[in-house]
Amino acid sequence: MTWPHTQIWVDSALIAQLRATGVDEEDITDVINDAVGQYIRHRVNVASERYTTGTGRVMRVHARAVCVGRHCSIHNPSPEAEAIGVTHWRGDRGLMERICAHGVGHPDPDHMGYLRRIASDPYDSRLRMQDVEAEAVHACDGCCTRSTAAASEA
Repeated sequence: MTWPHTQIWVDSALIAQLRATGVDEEDITDVINDAVGQYIRHRVNVASERYTTGTGRVMRVHARAVCVGRHCSIHNPSPEAEAIGVTHWRGDRGLMERICAHGVGHPDPDHMGYLRRIASDPYDSRLRMQDVEAEAVHACDGCCTRSTAAASEA
């Protein structure tokens, strides 16, 4: 089972074994909550770093080692993404955008690629593909399609 707010995988067989040996639900919940707390402290203190978006927002992000070898809107942006504009985190949507020269927010192509990888993973139930594609909808002025063409010509 996936613990909803942190996406921690909790072994269902272990929970069943605990129940079979007479451990009550409250104790099982306490153990899981303790593990979640330890995981969150680890993620915040060890496995993350400070990042300032192109629009000036300071936030905690994943460590550089997490995205080695892939395009990442933070550590290794693609030419296509950089051509659109500066990064801007949309906390209300959980979405990295690129703000173009006209002030329009376009979903960051690298972040959208990451979301699509999660949604297509049969073992990861955090996102559905239709939800990811819905996040790609924006008030486009054409900059993201022009940047794609410019990046492919380079």
